[in-house]
Amino acid sequence: CTLSAAVTAGLALGHDLESAVDDALDYVARAIAAAPALGGGYGPLDHTVAVRRSR
Repeated sequence: CTLSAAVTAGLALGHDLESAVDDALDYVARAIAAAPALGGGYGPLDHTVAVRRSR
C-alpha cells in the first residue's frame, strides 16, 4: 500500500513514471530503515520519514 501510494503521489506531482517509481522505492526503503522496533515480528513503517526533494 505504501509503495503504490508513493508512486501515485509522484505521478500527481507531475513526475514521469520512472521517476515516480524510483522516488517511491527510495521513500519506502528509508521508511523501513526508520521503522520503530515494535514486538517480535514485522512492524509498521515510519511514514513520517522525510520525503527527498531532488527536483
